[in-house]
Amino acid sequence: MRLKRGKNMQKTKIGISAGCFGAVIYLAGVTGGLLLAVILIGYVLLVEENLWLRRCAVKAGALLFIFSMYILAIGLIPDAINCIESFLSVIRINANEVFITNLTSAIVQAVQIWQKILFLALGLKALNMSTIVMPGVEKFVDQCMNMNDKI
Repeated sequence: MRLKRGKNMQKTKIGISAGCFGAVIYLAGVTGGLLLAVILIGYVLLVEENLWLRRCAVKAGALLFIFSMYILAIGLIPDAINCIESFLSVIRINANEVFITNLTSAIVQAVQIWQKILFLALGLKALNMSTIVMPGVEKFVDQCMNMNDKI
């Protein structure tokens, strides 16, 4: 059984298809390998010429950054509550932040689940050199990709 290759199935400089490489970038984001994802994104932006693959790398990097900032911001809530609790304990007022800590932990887990689902879906779409359109992210990617024209 032979698989038919599309006419526009372009290869990267390391010999694998652009769609497969895009999927690898997204799957690196799923596995939590932030360093691996950054290395792969950097390689694509520095070496590869395929415009779709470059857009894919910028989109993956932007989404990794967005999800990291969401998780960081949510993680600051218990820290702020702990700080307030420490000040209140000085004047002998007891406060218990266990509920807030558990709630923020659940929210962080939900965001991480959403991130994994999104990156898996993007990785599967990347195998066919397509994507899931997210207007805000696409606008950012367009701005980043047009930076070379303005330099």
